Amino acid sequence: MGKVKSMLLNPGTRLGPYEIVAPIGAGGMGEVFKARDTRLDRIVAIKISQAKFSERFEREARAVAALNHPNICQIHDAGSSSDAPGYLVMEFVDGSPIGPVDSTRKLLDLAVQIADGLTAAHTAGIVHRDLKPDNILVTREGRVKILDFGLAKAAATAAGTAEATRTMGITDPGTTVGTVNYMSPEQARGMDLTPQSDQFSFGVVLYELATGNRPFRRESAPETMAAIIREEADPLPAHVPALLRWIIERLLAKEPPERYDSTRDLYRELKHVRDHLSESASAAQGVASASAAKRSRVLAPLAAAVACLIVGAAAASLLLPQTAGGPDLAHYKFTALTQGETTEVDPQWSPDGKSVAYRAQTHGITQIFTRALGSDAAQLTRSEQDCYYPFWSPDGAIVYYLSGGNLWSVPAAGGAAQIVYRDLSDAALHPDGKTLAFVRDRKIWIGPLNGGVAKEFWQGPASGSLNFSPDGSKLAAIGIGSVWVLPYPSGTARKFDVEDEIMVPSWFPDSRHLGVAEPIHGALSVFDVAHGTARTIVASPNAVLESSVSPDGKRIAFSSGRPEWDILEISIPNGQVRTLISGGVSVWADWAPSGSHFLFSVPAGESPGIFDRQAGEEGFSRRLVEADGVVEVHWSPDGKRFIFSSNGGEKLMLVNALGGGSVVLDSPPAGWLMGMSWSPDGEWISYVRQINGRQNLVKIRATPGAAPEVLANAKVQARRKSVALWSPTGEWIAYPAPDGIDLVSPDGKSGRNLTARKFQAYSFSRDGSQLYGIFHNTKGPGAQWQLYSVSVNGGAQRLLAPVDLPPTADLVVGSSLHPDGKRFLVSIAKFPYRIMMLEGFEAPRERTWLDRLMRR
Repeated sequence: MGKVKSMLLNPGTRLGPYEIVAPIGAGGMGEVFKARDTRLDRIVAIKISQAKFSERFEREARAVAALNHPNICQIHDAGSSSDAPGYLVMEFVDGSPIGPVDSTRKLLDLAVQIADGLTAAHTAGIVHRDLKPDNILVTREGRVKILDFGLAKAAATAAGTAEATRTMGITDPGTTVGTVNYMSPEQARGMDLTPQSDQFSFGVVLYELATGNRPFRRESAPETMAAIIREEADPLPAHVPALLRWIIERLLAKEPPERYDSTRDLYRELKHVRDHLSESASAAQGVASASAAKRSRVLAPLAAAVACLIVGAAAASLLLPQTAGGPDLAHYKFTALTQGETTEVDPQWSPDGKSVAYRAQTHGITQIFTRALGSDAAQLTRSEQDCYYPFWSPDGAIVYYLSGGNLWSVPAAGGAAQIVYRDLSDAALHPDGKTLAFVRDRKIWIGPLNGGVAKEFWQGPASGSLNFSPDGSKLAAIGIGSVWVLPYPSGTARKFDVEDEIMVPSWFPDSRHLGVAEPIHGALSVFDVAHGTARTIVASPNAVLESSVSPDGKRIAFSSGRPEWDILEISIPNGQVRTLISGGVSVWADWAPSGSHFLFSVPAGESPGIFDRQAGEEGFSRRLVEADGVVEVHWSPDGKRFIFSSNGGEKLMLVNALGGGSVVLDSPPAGWLMGMSWSPDGEWISYVRQINGRQNLVKIRATPGAAPEVLANAKVQARRKSVALWSPTGEWIAYPAPDGIDLVSPDGKSGRNLTARKFQAYSFSRDGSQLYGIFHNTKGPGAQWQLYSVSVNGGAQRLLAPVDLPPTADLVVGSSLHPDGKRFLVSIAKFPYRIMMLEGFEAPRERTWLDRLMRR
């Protein structure tokens, strides 16, 4: 491949309305000129290609032009003329390519801006494909501008040229596009690219900014590509702070799933690292010293809700430990105790500290497992009901757990499970191995483990999570907004108010300190029950759930993860799955009548609202409505309007897609609504409505001021998130009923049960003769997720195919049939929690004689 042939244009040359001012430089897409837009009298940059831009290139250019972000160079226009077969008009950026900086704070400032721009593009479905320093400019004010977003592949197709030795632009399928030194492993292999490819390239850029060297640079392009695919980068030098080191190492992971599920998560982590960084004055050594003020606080009142978990691979997610003196993070070690292949939570150490018991989901049911360090997992239970809260007998021979409102036991070596106690909601075993504390009717009771007479121990507001101290002198209990410490067998209870929802407190060996997880603050803390103070040992931008201190007090096992929503396309009748949007909170997709785009909602986050996305793997999204708490969205049959539920289901809103704002159709007082669907003629909307605890299936005219009409024969099972779905013929409305899926006529005068299967999501066929449903199979043989068809007239049902959803999938909602009748959209909730182990933290010191004296 040779260099781009010069197409020098003299100052004054006109390209349409653009007048060339001066040359700027050359790149893989052609030459760049400074120009003036004579219509608006503004300075712009023009990239000129030797080949005429293809229709594909112009389509992608329009997609990028729709991005409006301060860290992305804006595209204004694309065209052609006799002097330039193809040219691209962009925002003129008076800046220089990004390069190494003289401080960690400056590096993080730049990194945060790059990640912010990447997040905006990836959210819109656009992958850069050629992220490198030459495409990242920094203005004199320190503003980052990313160039050539999403255009590398299309530009190579249009021009067929590239930088010699540095850029490879090959248009055939299975070949590579991008700059060699900054390619991802999958890019070097010629595979399809995802946002994780840009993340790898970003990691290479950050490595170069931090060290001044490229991590995989070799003598030739083929050797460089081989190194990217097979070799690890040299370790980052010691002057790079551990927090930043972890992030870069994760970005440079060879496999895309080992990087960040969402670039938004990457942006948040970089931002939190930057915001918590305090640099030392030793600029000569370039050392970024992360320190925090000494922190010892009394916990304040509990927050109202627990935030979602976003810890993935915890070592890279964790932020600045906020402990007295700022401990050396180099001593911190994080180890994955479970594989993260399903939802794995609630770890509890064995008495010898060699194993953990935990609960994990398998085939749709939560079971109890154990895993010895360095060994495979062993499943202890095979219950038909979910199992919770495992804990060990003092000798480690028995694992106890809750299921179905009862306490069960099972041998740790495997065997049959037996009921120990009935009718309780939590329990803890005394170190004597004979005495059980348990919660019943929000009171704590004490009784012999063998089933003798139990006595009421405490009447306080205990919601659960009991745990005896190792010396047996105290019982910790979680109340509503509080932690209680109850002396055993008697004494005055002490209450500590908390500002987070502490989950499953775990004692250190000194019987004075508790290890606690704080989900809202994303922290692991040590809580001193003598003084009511907390010391944070790990603080994260994410949440941490359910921790357990090892018997020697030197390790903490904790569960972490993040609920995610994906949008999938499922084919009929083979059940094949294709992921359209993943790694975020994208919910309830609905095809437009044309089948060329679909709506989806983002209920919360930095850019909440309703988005319209083009179909296809490289489709882009635009936000139509900016609002929090949007869940359901549905196009009208003519595609001119859509409806959505706002504020988490408090209001039914109608929007004119062509403009004109939104109107409220219904707002149930002290209630909510869900499961909306349009009638085929677009005149009516059906949905489930609740007021004062009573649920009804209703319909309402799609006209402001109309009142909802109750369909009297409908008995709704509203806890299932299914839609009150109008059939294409207008003859029936299908809805979730206690006995499965029921049908009711639009006038409410007739109805019948269609199937006893409680589908999580369903759609009518185009002609209305069949109902397709996704069934969650938790008890019977076969796949966990199954696609069925049910005859609307006769009720005959047929298993069409298994549906291969991720093992962490727990819920399927929505269901929107494509106009071609061959596929439908669903949203799935995933809970990819895993269990990690922390070592190297500063454990509580043994009690001194002065401490003992003060306690007397």
